Amino acid sequence: LCVAMAVVRGAGDVLIHDLKSPLASIISNMEFIREVMNPEPTLLTIVNNALSAEQRQCFLIEDTVYCMLLKDQVWPIELEPVNLQELLDLLRSSVEEMLEKKGITLTFLLEDDMPPVLASRDLLLRILNALVDNSLKFCMRGSQIEVEAVAGADGARIVVRDTGRAILPNYTNIFDLSLQSEARREGSRTTVGMGLPFAHVAVLQMR
Repeated sequence: LCVAMAVVRGAGDVLIHDLKSPLASIISNMEFIREVMNPEPTLLTIVNNALSAEQRQCFLIEDTVYCMLLKDQVWPIELEPVNLQELLDLLRSSVEEMLEKKGITLTFLLEDDMPPVLASRDLLLRILNALVDNSLKFCMRGSQIEVEAVAGADGARIVVRDTGRAILPNYTNIFDLSLQSEARREGSRTTVGMGLPFAHVAVLQMR
């Protein structure tokens, strides 16, 4: 069983590498244009938009593969004390460009004496990134996103809320990737994509 799990994890790594490899080439070329060729303002905007889209695509590729591996319980999760303030600082830096471009405010509500939480640092950062990314998709210019963390007796409660478009009252199963895929095939344009199903599976596997 351990050998089989290792083979599946290895296949996941290869899949992520192969899917990201063309994007890595595009990103490096775009960064060269931006940093070395000193493009005029209109071209610079196009390059920055392309870089944001390509970097987001890299995250989505990883989240898609990790979601499958986590769901099948073949991805090793190592829990450790995680400083939430440091993690939120990393989160802000990863979405700062998109926030500025869309005119959206991101606020962190964190207790001053917030103790470290027991979690997988990388996985928790990916969860928060996926949730904020989902909020960004449904927020208009001038919207606000809040990430609040409250310490509890047996852990912490982290809430991501936004002032963007609300979830439709009759739209259920937002965490079920298979139902979202079925809805897409039937022509739905209200599905939330990869972020929420990944976050749901990742949280369950860390409990």
